[in-house]
Amino acid sequence: MNFGEGVQKERESQKVFVPSGEEQNESSVDKTETDEIFQKDLQALEQWRNDLLQKCEVLESLGLDCKNLRQIIDDEYTDKKIELHERVHYVDHSA
Repeated sequence: MNFGEGVQKERESQKVFVPSGEEQNESSVDKTETDEIFQKDLQALEQWRNDLLQKCEVLESLGLDCKNLRQIIDDEYTDKKIELHERVHYVDHSA
């Protein structure tokens, strides 16, 4: 089986349905749970960033240059934040 056939079989195997009221409630609970997890992960990420930036401040107070380190921290923070948003988007649209 080639890739195209695999994709076609996957499409055919997926069921399309309109959720009942109960299923919609479960969906909103899942959405709420996803939002809560996202917020916790985002807070943890921001705490991680702030902790590292505080360490940079300490190093700078000792006379060390942390400009490059700050840039790396900000780049990593941005990358992780994007990944977090992508995961939430994937979860929201895969249900």
